[in-house]
Amino acid sequence: MRPLLLLSTLALILGMSVSADAGTRLIHAVGRAAIAGKDSAGARKSALAEALYDAAGQVRMVVRGSSFLSNAGTIHEESGIAVSGLLKGYNVVEEHREGDHYVVTIDALAETDDSECGSVKKADIAIGGIAIHVAPGLGGAVERQAREGIEGLISELKDQATLHVIDDRRFNPVAYTSSAVAQNTKYLEALAGHSKSPGAYTLSGSLNLERKRVDNELVGEAVINVTADFQLIDNVSGAVKETIAEHATMALDKHIWGTEINLPQEHPTDLTGLWQSIAERIADHVGCQSLRAVVTSVSGNRATLSAGSSNGVKPGDFFLVELPSQDRNSWQIIRVESAGASQSVARLMKASPAVHPNSVAVLLQ
Repeated sequence: MRPLLLLSTLALILGMSVSADAGTRLIHAVGRAAIAGKDSAGARKSALAEALYDAAGQVRMVVRGSSFLSNAGTIHEESGIAVSGLLKGYNVVEEHREGDHYVVTIDALAETDDSECGSVKKADIAIGGIAIHVAPGLGGAVERQAREGIEGLISELKDQATLHVIDDRRFNPVAYTSSAVAQNTKYLEALAGHSKSPGAYTLSGSLNLERKRVDNELVGEAVINVTADFQLIDNVSGAVKETIAEHATMALDKHIWGTEINLPQEHPTDLTGLWQSIAERIADHVGCQSLRAVVTSVSGNRATLSAGSSNGVKPGDFFLVELPSQDRNSWQIIRVESAGASQSVARLMKASPAVHPNSVAVLLQ
């Protein structure tokens, strides 16, 4: 492919829009080009174009055959590489002359296919305030069962391979009935040294239980209709990431009319199925996305992140920080040097741009 055509193709690739849910990879690529005469600048452009094309080809490519007729009437056969990988930007790591060639080495950001879950990290899910509403006609035992059942939800969430659960319920009362409650909560937070996980999603909402009769001529039967109305809130933006409305039916009582003979009941006696459904839905929604963290502090060329070993972060992992700018290359790569349980320290890999606290960092696949 001629350099000018190649550069045009790359400009199109770099300018295309990409899915917000796709993952991002860091691609290392090298390009080489012969120096014609003393035209080092032209050779550099060709080497850079080759490096970019190679980077895009490492994501996805299809090889197609083609032929053309030369001016002399000779038919030539050659293969062209049509690259479907999408590059978000690149950074020249090194460039130098090597004999009669110019060599350019780059790090490029490439969008990856999001059709499969490739995450090996754990997204933070904080359990916030969950209110229990029991309708009249249901006894205290049912309310107690519902409250204890929330532990079952937490257990199911912990069983999801891509989620890390933080139980923040005591710091998130479901209703502030007086100023004293808010003051006590703030005191408890200060006493426990609690801080809200800035990169987490918070699950909160209500569990509603109602009694419903499903009698017939021979059998008297009552069941409990359970509705879980939850919201998954993005701690970074404060926006509702997803609204979850799931329903279940629990057994309550079933007997033959006019007798005390109890009959077997078709409905479950607990909420295990409901919790499994909700946990799987949350894992499907956020667990397969690239792990994100928030930059909590910056000192020199070091940044502290709000994710650590409990999320699966380890030294050597790379995170991408995209900064608001019109410049396509306004991004920074940071490499994790040490990882504590809930935070890690990473080094900035580029001289610029600077990274500021509260910036969002996304794990590079």
